[in-house]
Amino acid sequence: MKILTQYLFKVQLFGVMFLITHTYSQEYAIQNFDTKDGLPTSEFYDVIKDDKGFIWFTSDRGIVRYNSYYFEVFSLKNGLSNIVNFTFYKSSGNTFWINGLDGSFTFWNGNSFSPFAFNFKLKEFSKKSNQWFEIININENFIFFIKGNTPLTSVYKINRKTGFITDLPNEKIIIGSNKCSTKTKKLIKYINEYRKNKSIDNSKLKYSYSYATGKAIKFNTNPSNSFIYNEFLDKKGNLFIMSDDGLSFYTKPFSEDFKHVIINNRSITSMVIDDFDMIWATSVSSGIFKINSINVKYLDIKNGDKNIEGLFRHKNFLYAKTKLGNVYKINKNSVTISYYKLGKRGFHRGYKDFKNENMFYFGGTKYINGIPEANLKTTNILPLSNNSFLEYDYLDLKYYLNTNNKGKIIFKEVTRALSIEPLFKNETYVGTYDGVYNLTRIATSDKKLFSPDKLTKKIRINDLRSNSNILWAGTLGNGLLYKIGSKWNTINEKKLNSKYINSIYLEKENLIWVATNFGLNKIEYSIINQKVKINKITNYDSSNGLLSNYIKDITVFNGYVYVATDKGISYFKENKKEIPKPSVFIEKLQVDQKNYQNTNATIVLKHNQNDIKIKFTGISNYKPKGNKKFYEYKLVSNKSELNNWKATNARDLEYLNLEKGSYTFFVKCFNANGVESDTEKISFYIKPHFTNTLIFKILAVLSCIVFLTFIIKRRNLILREKLEFNLKLKTAELRTLRNQINPHFIFNSLNSVQNYIFSNRKSEANLYLNSLAKLIRNSLNFSKKELISLDEEIQFIQDYLNLEKMRYRDKFDYKINFDESILKRKIFIPPLLSQIIVENSVKHAFKDSGKKGEISITYNIDYDFLNITIVDNGIGFNTESLNKKTNSLGLDIVKQRINLFNEKNKNEKASFEINSKISVGTTITLKLPLKKEWN
Repeated sequence: MKILTQYLFKVQLFGVMFLITHTYSQEYAIQNFDTKDGLPTSEFYDVIKDDKGFIWFTSDRGIVRYNSYYFEVFSLKNGLSNIVNFTFYKSSGNTFWINGLDGSFTFWNGNSFSPFAFNFKLKEFSKKSNQWFEIININENFIFFIKGNTPLTSVYKINRKTGFITDLPNEKIIIGSNKCSTKTKKLIKYINEYRKNKSIDNSKLKYSYSYATGKAIKFNTNPSNSFIYNEFLDKKGNLFIMSDDGLSFYTKPFSEDFKHVIINNRSITSMVIDDFDMIWATSVSSGIFKINSINVKYLDIKNGDKNIEGLFRHKNFLYAKTKLGNVYKINKNSVTISYYKLGKRGFHRGYKDFKNENMFYFGGTKYINGIPEANLKTTNILPLSNNSFLEYDYLDLKYYLNTNNKGKIIFKEVTRALSIEPLFKNETYVGTYDGVYNLTRIATSDKKLFSPDKLTKKIRINDLRSNSNILWAGTLGNGLLYKIGSKWNTINEKKLNSKYINSIYLEKENLIWVATNFGLNKIEYSIINQKVKINKITNYDSSNGLLSNYIKDITVFNGYVYVATDKGISYFKENKKEIPKPSVFIEKLQVDQKNYQNTNATIVLKHNQNDIKIKFTGISNYKPKGNKKFYEYKLVSNKSELNNWKATNARDLEYLNLEKGSYTFFVKCFNANGVESDTEKISFYIKPHFTNTLIFKILAVLSCIVFLTFIIKRRNLILREKLEFNLKLKTAELRTLRNQINPHFIFNSLNSVQNYIFSNRKSEANLYLNSLAKLIRNSLNFSKKELISLDEEIQFIQDYLNLEKMRYRDKFDYKINFDESILKRKIFIPPLLSQIIVENSVKHAFKDSGKKGEISITYNIDYDFLNITIVDNGIGFNTESLNKKTNSLGLDIVKQRINLFNEKNKNEKASFEINSKISVGTTITLKLPLKKEWN
């Protein structure tokens, strides 16, 4: 080591080193907000946290709300009764009351402010007593309140339905602990104690009685000159006192010896701890204070050299190197900081000497017994063994071998070394601007033993650390690498704060700390199949109370985690409590400048209200840093499957020109550790245009049906009118045909009478005329009727044939056949229909036959038809001649009447059949439906 000693310790003891020693105090990372941060004033009185996680403040310039992004201000235009308000009274759910300077009360219903209905009564009462009022309890019927700035002698109540105010001077007020806050209990305790002995003056307490703990706190120092505004007992048992001296908290046993000052020399009026264990405090002249954590403190470095680049532990001291090359020596036991002004640009890594436990190398300086020995040359020395060492700086790397050749330089490598790890598997690894290099410790001059690792070439390595079988590498922009065996792997974990890693600290097996440009990561891992499996990543940054997010180095010392940042040193004892998961809620859905609040009910919108804007807020003081997104969302409709989640940092989203249908919007958020909130949703329904609704379609179909029905009915009406017209026409034709029967028969009968007269047969002529008169009379009667009975028809046929026999002198005989039962049935047929056929037989059948004629007429019923069969034994005729024009007017009349009937009755038709043979005779059959009207 002689050559090493001669080279390293050319010391000028007083030329470059100055020592400054001072006592340090335990300080907390505090943010102070005032008008430059968007606040309307610096005067604040009270603070509460609502159920959604918002932080609310009262002030002399309105009500202020912090939404985890910025401060919102509510004023008179937002529904406040008075611009100056003092205290909150938390009601049920997410609602609360506030009291104004003029005695008025204002209510927050969860969405908006509204004045109390009987504020005019309270203002009158306030004006008389020159007081403002503080609410101490509320029930369904009454609001209980006290005067705000006078001795607590009375409690008042105002009827919420009538506005009637009542004084309760002699009653002891007892309110259950589940119905009032710690602050309210204190007020009630004051009231009851004052009534009892009137010995307590809350403006100048002679002792501090904790209404949160139920005990009196005896101070070593007299706090009689301190005005105590409020107190707060947290879940850990810490008692916070807010006074005009500041904000302090006491740990058990709650005495002055266990006092911790957070804010000093400020009038702190109230405080609250939010869901993330952050303290919000109000002051009457200094705005709002936020203490991210009382667990995280920082060293009170008095000078301006606070940019800390490296930390190194040695025995009971912690050494911190600054960017300017100076070193702080922190003595934990004596609570002192020694400051060595060295001005050296050495690296942040420190190394212990192999032989001398009292010697180490840190920041380009050698330390013996904790005292730096200044060297004019800025360099870094790393002893590799008893006979070799490395000298490295920003320009090159030299390897010295201490042998008989008196410290010969084995090789010099021109590379910019940033970190060296000498303990990994008896090999030395060097992290440079160009990757990782490997140096095998063998006494040889072979330069090939110093070789680059191809897998890490062109990657800047900021730090190298090893434990057991893993070599870790922190890179600039390429994240965290590790080597197990011969293979390098990358930690592809999105939960890391950043890929820009400054240093690594190995606390123990399966636990490392990673310092990045955007915060600190604690990584718990395990090794499975020669690969690192990440079990858990915990993130720390300024939201946890660290001085800065730019973390340079980290170490664990005396049970505390020390963090080197560009703004100083933070330290904390790890809190095993999990960071609360964030929360998210949907503030409103906006359409056409109209706001809809989120409820469980589906919001119904018109068809043209399809441009939607949704505003939401996530509550978390541990939001992701860098390029990581805070929110994930998706919009699901009834016409599509579930959409993939999309990431964003925006707090409002717009959807334009949405189609009709049902929609549900989902949103959730994540904290820096990747813990997600509960999913919030809002549902809305865009109604279709009226022309696309089911009702419209039904009405359209019904309208078409009505229209078609109208058209059909109109058409049917026209057809019916036409048919009726044709029917009337046919009826008239039929009547004409019936009327043709009479002259035809009369003409033939008169011929017979003429023959009797010419033959001078007067008696026969007289008898014939009487029979003819009777027949004509019946014929005239029948012609007026549409139908006649069957027996009338048979009688008429019989009278006609008798008359014709007289005329033709028994030229033929006739026979009428029918069953008597037929006549008992009421059967009606068209008049003179069969008479025409009979008359045709009499006239034509027996002409030139040479034999006596026979006519047979038969009536019978076949199911629903009446069959009339007329048979003669006449000369017959050719039936084909019927298709031609003939002189047989009677048969034509019968045919026309049958056709008219069949046109009217499509189902049951009448028929007219003629069978005739020459010299044999003729058979004519009429088949008439029963019970049908004949026209």
